Order: sequence, then structure tokens, then C-alpha cells
Amino acid sequence: VRNVFSNEAYDVFSQEFSMPTVKYSNSFKECALAVSENESEYCLLPLEERGGVRLPTVSEIIFRNDFKINSVIPVFGPDGMADMKYALISKSFTLPVCGSDDDRYLEVRLGASDESVLTDFLLAVDYFSMSVYRINTLIIDNEGESEIFYSAVIRDEGKDLTPLLAYLTLFNRDFIPVGVYKNLE
Repeated sequence: VRNVFSNEAYDVFSQEFSMPTVKYSNSFKECALAVSENESEYCLLPLEERGGVRLPTVSEIIFRNDFKINSVIPVFGPDGMADMKYALISKSFTLPVCGSDDDRYLEVRLGASDESVLTDFLLAVDYFSMSVYRINTLIIDNEGESEIFYSAVIRDEGKDLTPLLAYLTLFNRDFIPVGVYKNLE
């Protein structure tokens, strides 16, 4: 969706591609549909407002389409005061190339039906010497019923994500990987 913030985000994201092209949409849903129907490989959506508050509409689009977050960047607008984050979204992961100064993040969604899920997850993160960047509650309306999830973002602290992903795959049946990206700050 064309605006000064999305243009700024596109300028940064497009540097990662050899021959990027842009197509503007009239709504977030139209952007998501273009990715779902393979018209576009990625869509660019605002993810967070100042202070790390996730946009519920975008969170729901990611959830409903099982999209993956490939990259996140801050945008500040023409006056430098906006402090929003935009995400590059697709149907699959693109693992970021990380330099020695980069932090890599893993975002997961966990079912909240069992109270021990979050405790077990946090113990695993600590065991694998990673750190929690953020944990939120995500409430999605699904056919009139509210489903509650935990949305967690983990900083890898330079460690390999494979052991944590293996643990989650084997021991948490409600685990959904949502994103792998670098340098949120």
C-alpha cells in the first residue's frame, strides 16, 4: 500500500534483491492475496507501531495465510519521528545472511491451551543459551471462537537455532514458526 513509510521500507528491502519490482495495492488484504495467489513473492506490511505494539490486522493476515516474516526494518518517515517497523512477508522462509555484528531472531507462535507450554518454552530458550526479545498474547477470532496463542521472539545470541527448532518440533505440537530475521533494533 503506497505511502511514505512503505516507500522508505521498500528502499531498504529492495537492496537485498538483484532486480526488484514493485506493485502497489489498495489494501493489506489485496497485498496478502497477491502473495497467496503467487502473483507476488513478497508483500511489505507495517508490523509494529512505536513501542513494539503489533498491528492486529497484520498479525491476523499472517496467521490466516500461514505467512512467514523474512525481514523486519524500522522506518522513521520524513521527519524521523514515526518509529514503525515494516515486515517483508512471504509464503516461505528466506534465511538471512548474518554478519558478525548482526542479531538473528526467531519468531514462533505457541498454542496457549496448556499452561505449561510457555514455561517449557522459556526453559528451552534458556537451556540453549538464547534470550527472549518479546512475548505477547495473540487472540484470533476463528469462526466466532477466540483462540489464544503466545507470540514469542527469540534472539539467538549467536547460537545455532537448530537445537531449539528440533526441541519445539518434537515436544510442542502447537508450535508454528513465524519468522527468521535479523537486526530489529
